Amino acid sequence: MSDPVFRLRLTNLDHTIVCRWWGRDVLPGLPRFFLDHFWATSLCAEDAESKIVDFLVGFHSPSEPTEAYIH
Repeated sequence: MSDPVFRLRLTNLDHTIVCRWWGRDVLPGLPRFFLDHFWATSLCAEDAESKIVDFLVGFHSPSEPTEAYIH
């Protein structure tokens, strides 16, 4: 089994999968650029059957180094 938590990149997770997980179009609230530019601080978790069980999109604040944004 591969690692159940991995970096959230568009190369391994299409935006449509995120929309399916939510059950609606999330493009207005989760623009593609979040996954294009903040993949290093965004994570996805899968269960033993490779089904997405959770994901986190976030980044550290460039203005406040002790704070971060989590979507």
